[in-house]
Amino acid sequence: MATVSPLARTTGARAAPRAALDVLLTDAAVAPGGVRGFLQPSSTAKAAAGVIKRPDRAARRAGALAGELASIAAGRSERAPVKGDRRFKDPGWQQNWLLRRTLQSYLAVVDTVDGLIDDAQLDWRTERQARFAASNALDALAPSNFPWTNPTVLKETVDQGGANLVKGARRFARDIRRSPRLPATVDTSKFEVGGNLALSQGSVVARTDVFELIQYAPQTAEVREVPLLFVPPTINRFYILDIGTGRSFVEHLLAQPRPSARALRP
Repeated sequence: MATVSPLARTTGARAAPRAALDVLLTDAAVAPGGVRGFLQPSSTAKAAAGVIKRPDRAARRAGALAGELASIAAGRSERAPVKGDRRFKDPGWQQNWLLRRTLQSYLAVVDTVDGLIDDAQLDWRTERQARFAASNALDALAPSNFPWTNPTVLKETVDQGGANLVKGARRFARDIRRSPRLPATVDTSKFEVGGNLALSQGSVVARTDVFELIQYAPQTAEVREVPLLFVPPTINRFYILDIGTGRSFVEHLLAQPRPSARALRP
């Protein structure tokens, strides 16, 4: 009988939600209801019902999890995060026995939940939705998200005498006072449009309720009669193609012989 290693199972568990997101985004774009149909709470209920209908499988999963947790507690488990999982790249996850066991226990739970969704025998669309919902919940509960189980945060706390926690609390308070009232992931104070972003010279030559058309100033003696028009993804700012000197697609185009470039700004 073929067996699957814990590493391989975890790899599948991490990859499935990414595939689920692709399906959900497609549904939101083309299915009736649009964005309102992006997530269906009923998928979680169907997954739970499917597990309840097969108590023998749920019992086996629970028994396997208990056995794995016992192996982890005894230090015999070889369970490890998938290669490339940046949440657990700090060496402290492997060097500290308590953090290593915490991480392995979390991965074992992730694997078990993934298996329970398999056991529920859902239709493919509901299965993708259930995996996406479970992935979001499990990602939120990852030990890397809590300062007392994150080795990087623990080291900084010791090095700074707790000043990092005070600074983080102040930033959190600032973030929740501003729309959209969520913790910021990027310090936007270090960026300024026209200062260190979107440095290519240009002007808005047309403006509607939907977009603005930017025509960039030529940087060569001659330009083509028909300009090159590009439309940045609406999820990004217009300067995604003009990040900064040496990192700008617009700058690259303008430096070519006989260029002419225009961009739509949503």
